[in-house]
Amino acid sequence: MDSYSAALPSQSALLFKSFLGKRLLSMRRYSLSPKDVAAVEGGIPFSRVFERTEGPLALTFEDGRVLGMAGDDSLNSVIVWLDRDEAGDPDFHPMDEDVDIFPVDSSDPIFSIAYWNAFVGDFLLGLSIIKENPVNPRLESRPCEVGLCLHWKKNGKFVVADGLGNGSLNFGLMSWDAVQPKLGSRFYEIHLL
Repeated sequence: MDSYSAALPSQSALLFKSFLGKRLLSMRRYSLSPKDVAAVEGGIPFSRVFERTEGPLALTFEDGRVLGMAGDDSLNSVIVWLDRDEAGDPDFHPMDEDVDIFPVDSSDPIFSIAYWNAFVGDFLLGLSIIKENPVNPRLESRPCEVGLCLHWKKNGKFVVADGLGNGSLNFGLMSWDAVQPKLGSRFYEIHLL
């Protein structure tokens, strides 16, 4: 198994390239709180917990590999890693074995919306990065890769975002339609693959 530690999207082209053309089998968030608690305490509508809860995202592909994604505030960026390889072996501590986080599936009829589950079964065609122009001196030394845009064969794009105004103070998911109007002087898209 190749070892991939958590890295910025711009440093992960080789990892991403290995997922191109692969079919997505499932999307799962790992909330830092139980689903109902995340909704109530976070002020999140129940149907939006999947996209807005605090915690990482796991994308499971047809070959058995799991791509992990989260936000890293110290970098003002999204980070990615290989959570499990083709044999199901973890690269380090896999999300599905962590007893301190709570799964929320894209197919959950109460805590998600159908929009997200429509990507299950689709094929990954490409990726791009959403960068932020630093708005204050504190951010000038950080990578500011605030979004990773995943391009799909049938359903277009969605963005995993950290600090892109996704209705959450933390890492979450956004539709391309919600991201596109934000692009301009502060946020911009860079093609990756």
